[in-house]
Amino acid sequence: MASRRSSACPLSLRVAGDVLEAGLAQAKATLSARAADGTQAIADLLQKQAELGTQLSEKLKARAQEFSALAAEVQESVGTFTADAANRATPRTVRRVRRKLPERSS
Repeated sequence: MASRRSSACPLSLRVAGDVLEAGLAQAKATLSARAADGTQAIADLLQKQAELGTQLSEKLKARAQEFSALAAEVQESVGTFTADAANRATPRTVRRVRRKLPERSS
């Protein structure tokens, strides 16, 4: 379980890095457009912003798929763990646990 947690941390950092890179690229595009004047410069800026937005969207989709795969792995390992624990439980253990549980009131 700890190995999956440690693989989730770098994945989170990669998402933050992707967003940071996209922000820097957009700032760079904006600053380069300010150097030029006219409607063509604005059109070029809008085109570049759209391209950068598409690139970030694709990166985030890929990261979401990585998170989803990681979640599926964790879910499978938790399911295996609980099934193993249930299989190891003896009737005596179950009776002991039931005695420790509080009574239900109707």
